[in-house]
Amino acid sequence: MLSLNKKIVALASALIISTMGNVALAYTPIGQDYHTATSREELEDLYNSDDLKNLKKSILLENKIKAPLIKYNPDKLKKATDKYSDGLHDVFIKRTNKTENAGKCISGYIYITSGLLNKISPDGYADYNIYGLSAVASVYAHETGHWYYNDSWTTDE
Repeated sequence: MLSLNKKIVALASALIISTMGNVALAYTPIGQDYHTATSREELEDLYNSDDLKNLKKSILLENKIKAPLIKYNPDKLKKATDKYSDGLHDVFIKRTNKTENAGKCISGYIYITSGLLNKISPDGYADYNIYGLSAVASVYAHETGHWYYNDSWTTDE
């Protein structure tokens, strides 16, 4: 008969294995950098598409979320200095009522959906509380990971 400790260890192991079976672990070994710049051709494809037409720049999200993330992660994140430079471009809001896709990264352009922002702050998203900013920051940080690991979309299609 198994002891109680062995049963607990077996149960915990089974839970970890079943949980990790659906999780992809991504890490960057110390001293390694996996980001490569978006090519000028990919950016031209983006600028020639309709993907950026429904995006509105957000100064609030730029100052409250993007700037601190870059400040505290200077070895991984950087701000784009012009239309064709590598880095994170301005933070945008995409006007949509959909909430299933809270954000997206397209060649360094990251947007947060107005559907997510309306869900967080139904009275308008000009002034978020700390919980709302945390929710938006987690979505934005997730999207910066796509930029860094080069698995972001090059167009919104």
